[in-house]
Amino acid sequence: MKFWRKYHPNIGKDDPEYHQAGLLYSILLVFFGVFGLTAILNITVIDAPHIAVFDFAGFILTGLLYFYVSRRGDFALARWLVVSVLALLLMTFAYLSQGSNYSFLWVSVFPPIAFFLLGPQAGAWFTTGVLVCSATMLKGFLESGISGELTLGAFLNFIEVGVAQILLLRHYETSRRMAYTRLEKLSVTDPLTSLHNRLHIDKKLEDLLSSSRAHDQHTSVLLLDIDNFKAINDEEGHLIGDKVLQALAGLLTSMVREQDIVGRWGGEEFLLVCPNTSLSEVTQLADRIIHALNEKPLVNNRKVTVSMGAAVVNESVETMEKLIQLADDRLYQAKKAGKNCLVAG
Repeated sequence: MKFWRKYHPNIGKDDPEYHQAGLLYSILLVFFGVFGLTAILNITVIDAPHIAVFDFAGFILTGLLYFYVSRRGDFALARWLVVSVLALLLMTFAYLSQGSNYSFLWVSVFPPIAFFLLGPQAGAWFTTGVLVCSATMLKGFLESGISGELTLGAFLNFIEVGVAQILLLRHYETSRRMAYTRLEKLSVTDPLTSLHNRLHIDKKLEDLLSSSRAHDQHTSVLLLDIDNFKAINDEEGHLIGDKVLQALAGLLTSMVREQDIVGRWGGEEFLLVCPNTSLSEVTQLADRIIHALNEKPLVNNRKVTVSMGAAVVNESVETMEKLIQLADDRLYQAKKAGKNCLVAG
């Protein structure tokens, strides 16, 4: 377990803020140690008290930021605070050292941090601002001859490297976020029907049950299975079977409310999760589904029927396992009763 997890136990490894939080704390700890060490060295070895004052200020500021992030956990604000303070400290250090000892090299650590914490757009604007300020400062040192170490070639190289960093890091961060979003969607989506998969439904249902118990609300589920699906595959082929699954997924999605969850439970089984819905209300939904399927063909002039089992959270059915098991038992009863029907109690 990472050391910062004790401050934020609610941030799991699948949370987008997980790696950002880790980077935030790493930056703060690294700079906390660097500022503390360089402050001591500037007093005892290098004899640069004006730089030591700056280092002590950075030491205190990063310590305060660490305290804020660990106690408040407002990462939206914390990201901007850390990036802003980091930019201020780097620019101040470069100015106080007047460009000597390659102090501007420290500015090169800023772009990756800004892009990762703020995103491609805000990171690009913030990095551009820092690099423009740095270039302006460098140009002033070069023209005034304050630092003999600076040359026109060094100034141009700084500009070129800065522009390259902005372009490359913006492209990288945009690509990384798009890939993450796509993978996140794939991890919770059934590829054939584009419905939620079982993993995602499990998590959502568990959250809903916790909310139902806390607010004394009903959460109902409707488990349905396509009747004689094997015969469809055997008689017309698996491609038609896939089309049946896709068409049924579309029908179910069109008949539920926005807050309801429709997912593919497995094979030819689908699960509807209906928050704040009583057993009588979910029964009415099931009747509408059965009527719609019986009214007209679903795929290629073939009518498809379903058997369904419904269950609702109550005093005897409190856990997700019991809720699904009860719905599954009633689905089995619907199959035994002749199919194309619902058993709800």
